[in-house]
Parts: sequence; C-alpha cells; structure tokens
Amino acid sequence: HPEDDGLWMLHLEWLEQEGLAEEILSAVAEAPAALAKNPALHAYAADAWHRLDDLDAAIAALRAALEIAPDYHWARDRLAELYLEKQAYAEV
Repeated sequence: HPEDDGLWMLHLEWLEQEGLAEEILSAVAEAPAALAKNPALHAYAADAWHRLDDLDAAIAALRAALEIAPDYHWARDRLAELYLEKQAYAEV
C-alpha cells in the first residue's frame, strides 16, 4: 500500500545505506500526505541535507521532526550535533 509507513521507511533506509541523498529528498517530497506526521521522514531528510552540506536545511528538517514528536531523542541529539558543527553554540 502506498501509504504504509513501514515500506516508506524501508525504502528510505535502503536509500540512506546506498548514500543516495538526492533520492532520499525526492522520496520524502513524494511521500503521501498521511506520512507527513512521521518524524522519521524528516530525520531522513535531515541526514540527506547534511550529506549534501546544507546544514540549514538539515536543521530545519530536524526542527520539523521535533515539532511532530518533541520526545524524539535521536532528532534532539542530532540537532545539537549540527548546531555544534555550525558553531551555533547558543542554540545548543
């Protein structure tokens, strides 16, 4: 089924393992609206943006994930790492 979270996450995981950042961003953009509330979708986008050296887009994607799930520890920790990488120490 095209709106099955598990299948989309499996597809994104495979794309990430293959290092296909642009394809991840395309898949995230094409995901059904029903999946927009899945914070992991935004986390995959964040890692893809990071791989493409766009820290601001990666940070925005992680913020979107945390808006959906404020208790998403991985996203919170990754966001702190990216702020440190960006040397935005006040944000950490």
